[in-house]
Amino acid sequence: MNKAYGGQLLKSSELGYLEINDEVKHYWNRVWEVSRQVVSRVFEGKDHPLQLAENRWLSVLDINAVNVFLIFQLMKETLSKKVLVIGITKDTSASDFTRSVIPHASDMGLLESKSPLPNLKNDKAFLTIMAATNSELIRVPWRTLAYDTCFTTLVESREGERISLRAARKVVSRENLFIKSYFQLREFKTDPVTRSPVFVYDRFFNGSYDRDLTQKIDVYEQDKSISIYPYFEGSSVSDVDNLILYLLSCSDNPEVLEAYGHNQLLYLADKAVKAEIKSMRGMLRGVADLQLGTLARKERVFSISRRFRDLRAESEMKRSRVVGEGIRT
Repeated sequence: MNKAYGGQLLKSSELGYLEINDEVKHYWNRVWEVSRQVVSRVFEGKDHPLQLAENRWLSVLDINAVNVFLIFQLMKETLSKKVLVIGITKDTSASDFTRSVIPHASDMGLLESKSPLPNLKNDKAFLTIMAATNSELIRVPWRTLAYDTCFTTLVESREGERISLRAARKVVSRENLFIKSYFQLREFKTDPVTRSPVFVYDRFFNGSYDRDLTQKIDVYEQDKSISIYPYFEGSSVSDVDNLILYLLSCSDNPEVLEAYGHNQLLYLADKAVKAEIKSMRGMLRGVADLQLGTLARKERVFSISRRFRDLRAESEMKRSRVVGEGIRT
């Protein structure tokens, strides 16, 4: 590795002794400082958030890299301060639960499937139907077994192969980073079949209490057998994930239909953001019309087919409507 990087990693590498280059020791501090400056520029800067200098722009890969660094820093802070961070996803089209988790659970002997799974390429739809049709057996609140997010990059192997799972796209993502689970919180008292939506939560992997639930799994990666050690809540139950389900079940608002079975704080934050967007839309539309109006008059695009009075009335009506909606919200 040191040779591949032109000898920049190690100061010396003798038999039984390695000395890291001084510039490498504080590598993460420099990475974090750059990431922090990018974040500050995006949210607090006055210039274009993606422009670093003249003719120098942040690319999609740059933004993705900064996001990864921010996640690593957040993970570092939560582990050092012993804070449990829970992420909630409302809408998802993922299919990893039916595509890889259920086959692996069956391979471990945790599930016995007497019939093939329905051809639903959506975990949320599958779990929603399963819970509704088995409402007497599956009572709310419930959650699925928690599993490593590396299962999102795995699929069931081809028939006849010795190993049950293989990489969906050549490689398997890193294990022991995130843990994921589906959950459902509420049902109607008069009709248990009618329930709140199924959501997803995820959290950081914490070796201090998650290491015991990791297991060795052999999978195919690029047609070769490799061993990974993901988190998988199989025969043992995670107290942390049970705690998360309890916290989520106490955090919704059953009095509001949109927040029924959803997190109340996230619901309020979402409403606040939407109200802000609505109130800003009218002002942005006015600025855009002002900028485009000069060009339109110069090129005689609008003034030929429409009267100025009509254009002005339309702009004022749209602006007042958006501002009124923002005030009511």
